[in-house]
Amino acid sequence: MHENELRRQVAELVADHAEQATPPPVAAIRRRGRLRRARQASGVILLIVAVVAGLIAVQQPLRRQVTPAPVVTQPPQPTQPPQPTRLVLSFADDVQAMLDTTLVDMTVVVLDRGKVSGDVWQLAAVRGTGRRSRQPKECLARQLDTLGRPFGFKCLVEDTNRAGARMTLGGGIHKIPLWGLAPQGTARVRLQGPKGTTPIEVPARTIGPGFQRRYYIALFKEGIRTAVALDGQGNEIAHYP
Repeated sequence: MHENELRRQVAELVADHAEQATPPPVAAIRRRGRLRRARQASGVILLIVAVVAGLIAVQQPLRRQVTPAPVVTQPPQPTQPPQPTRLVLSFADDVQAMLDTTLVDMTVVVLDRGKVSGDVWQLAAVRGTGRRSRQPKECLARQLDTLGRPFGFKCLVEDTNRAGARMTLGGGIHKIPLWGLAPQGTARVRLQGPKGTTPIEVPARTIGPGFQRRYYIALFKEGIRTAVALDGQGNEIAHYP
């Protein structure tokens, strides 16, 4: 039999016997109500218990995850007192300090350094204005690490009348190199000893911007007494002495 047909016949039987149905007694109704309320209360209690259990089960691992780790304190590290900075002056600073009472507006250029027989030497060029004379000066300053001979200076005052046609000769102490100043147009310098000895020649070198002279430096040679400045064509333009 088809499902719809069965439902139709059941509905007709219910309608035909509706007047024969009697309501249940009051006691039965009350008993049924108490049972229904008890079942509902039990269901509610079970539902609350399930929800609470679920919340506890869900929140417990979360609480363990968000609980911060205890702070681990490190013992304080001992602090070292600041060490004083040792001021180390350069050769240029030393030269400027030595000439501070003589020149103002100084420019110091370190030219060369070396070592001979255990002695260290350094050479610098200085340009400045005399504190008293107010005249521009150019100097060669040398330092030798030998007791009693720490510094040496050879200076020239600018001679506008002779266009700076003067030069210097220095060095030779403890066989350190020979050095000196020469006019700006000097190409090379000839160093001569006693008559009959072979002279030596070295190129003239540029000092730097602002300097009106050039310088030369040569290996030590015994007996050198004269220096001659030569231009590019070999003509003499200055001499010492």
